[in-house]
Amino acid sequence: MDVKSQKILIAEDDAPSRIMLRGILHDYSNIFEATDGVEAMSFLARNPDTALVLLDYLMPRMDGLEVLTRMRMSPYLAHTPVLLLSGAAHVDLRTRALKLGATDFATKPYHGPLLRQRVANLLRIPMPAPAIDPESFDYEMFERSTEDGSGIAALELSDGHFKFLYASNSCAKICGYTVAEFAELSKEDSILPRVIHPDDYSSLRQSLEGLAADRKPFCETLRIQRKDGSIHHATVYADIFDGAVEQLICHAVVVPIPDSTDKDVSRTKPLFPGKDGTDALTGLPDRISFFRDTRKMLDENRQEKFVLIISDIDRFKVVNDLFGTRVGDNILMQFAARVKSYVNGRGTFGRYESDKFCCCMPERDFDLNTYLKNQTDISSTLDLRYNLTVHNGIYPVTEPDIEISQMCDRAKIALSSVKGNYIQRYAFYDESMRQAMLAEQQILNDMHAALENGDFVMFLQPVYSLHFDKIVAAEALIRWNHPQHGLVSPGQFIPLFEKNRFITNLDHYMWEKAAAYLAEREKNGLTPVPISVNVSRMNLFNTNLPQDLLNLLKRYRVKPTLFRLEITESAYMDNPEQLIQATTALRDAGFTVLIDDFGSGYSSLKMLKDIPLDILKIDMKFLDNLESSSRAAVILLGVISIAQHLGMATIAEGVETKFQLDFLRTTGCDNIQGFYFSKPLPVKKFERLLMESPILI
Repeated sequence: MDVKSQKILIAEDDAPSRIMLRGILHDYSNIFEATDGVEAMSFLARNPDTALVLLDYLMPRMDGLEVLTRMRMSPYLAHTPVLLLSGAAHVDLRTRALKLGATDFATKPYHGPLLRQRVANLLRIPMPAPAIDPESFDYEMFERSTEDGSGIAALELSDGHFKFLYASNSCAKICGYTVAEFAELSKEDSILPRVIHPDDYSSLRQSLEGLAADRKPFCETLRIQRKDGSIHHATVYADIFDGAVEQLICHAVVVPIPDSTDKDVSRTKPLFPGKDGTDALTGLPDRISFFRDTRKMLDENRQEKFVLIISDIDRFKVVNDLFGTRVGDNILMQFAARVKSYVNGRGTFGRYESDKFCCCMPERDFDLNTYLKNQTDISSTLDLRYNLTVHNGIYPVTEPDIEISQMCDRAKIALSSVKGNYIQRYAFYDESMRQAMLAEQQILNDMHAALENGDFVMFLQPVYSLHFDKIVAAEALIRWNHPQHGLVSPGQFIPLFEKNRFITNLDHYMWEKAAAYLAEREKNGLTPVPISVNVSRMNLFNTNLPQDLLNLLKRYRVKPTLFRLEITESAYMDNPEQLIQATTALRDAGFTVLIDDFGSGYSSLKMLKDIPLDILKIDMKFLDNLESSSRAAVILLGVISIAQHLGMATIAEGVETKFQLDFLRTTGCDNIQGFYFSKPLPVKKFERLLMESPILI
């Protein structure tokens, strides 16, 4: 078989990462996808001839190490190469993974040519991972690698009898016994009927007998009878480990289902696809079945145009918290019934995951308004005093030959564009969304390397005195000098970094740059220029921030008075009390504190009253119509007057026109910052500007 036509499975829960990996491996024609570990195991059970698995370490429901363990326990998958993907290259993670049978490693962000070479090597050069030996398998490591309390057991199957050879500590906990009690109990042949509900035991027995006969793995959801009499649910995955004629050894992995009791059986949702491919709660086809049915429908109707929709119930966890899981499950069942009723034999449908549902139908049969109305009256039907909001991502199937999972990814991209928008409840996918998402993902992939390589650079924008037209300070602003894309605007990466908390790293990086710059001027005997740096909300609420900054300045021998701190007014909206404490602590440590972008958001005079500030930076953008509106002029005069009476200096930022400058001269505003005098400059250009326009001391 041609190497590039062999089956490759990408098991990764993050849609942008899957798209990125597919792009890197575009030469390979037989790529499949799984969005979590359970889905990966289901695929591998049906496709034991898979040539390579790219396996993400962190995934929901079952992480990469658990998948790896299950693969190495299976005689069908014991030698399948596994390339483990991780966001970090920790030695202990590599060690654990290699012990469990990983073949190779790749860390994010992915380097395309290097990853392609690794994949080529694994496909062309046999590098079998050793099957796990019963004598040497590290059960304790397996238990430490699981975050959901999964247990593992080894059983000998012979003549219809099932003898326990090993049961992990987690198995004891799942069944409500102490480790010692369960160890003693496991010596008895009657252990299974004692811990498995009578109505489920016969099914499990048949599955084990079938396993002994045909050597095929199985998984099913069972009720566990705990020692105290309570009933809990767990999913059992079992496979033959040692298939010698005289001894059949089965390994079973037991995955508990959280919060499941005999009083709450409606929450019994199998963590593995059921044998009939049906979701246990709603009765809809599960995701795998939806993929299969949709593929068949598209292949059989090549001339028809279709749409694929993913619907998501917003903040569904709040419903469970407010009304309980029974009400939550009832909502899911109602929603499922409406999806099924709407499609009504004209297409396919299923439960995609959790509170997301999917359907695919001919475009001519899909009426958006009717579909949306079908979702809005669930609250009234259930007499629920809570306004359920549903958002929808719609993918017009323009490429019917791509994987159904990719179509769903595109619908989810559209969905994410309106998530949290309570006016717009749907979005149609277009290619620009995908390109924007890929661009964002590229930024996230490159950010760590950019920080290490010094690709983030400091620009300085001067602040001028309105009274003397001389520079009195500067603001440190970050730019990304990307090796491929050139100078990247902060608007493209700062919002992303705020979401993923990388902004905290960037803050520290910029503080270091600013402190080093101030120290260099001092060393060269040049006039000091106060520099203001931005402090993100995440760093602002760090109680060690004042001391961390003082330690930084002490290292560079820089005075705190030269190192000003800018915070945004939006931080006040998040946590006013904590902001008051933080700014007080910073000023007590000797720092000058500025409130940035005043007027760009929900400005509050109460904020000016509550927070101890030194300088108010007024955003001129909220007065764009200054030339035509007398009301705007009155507001600006009022804000400047209030600041003066509170003892705060003022800086008007975003000044771009001569009219704005001339008006500000009449208001009593102290300083200005903006393109009218200077845009942000690289450090060397800023230095030249200082030589031409000396600093006002």
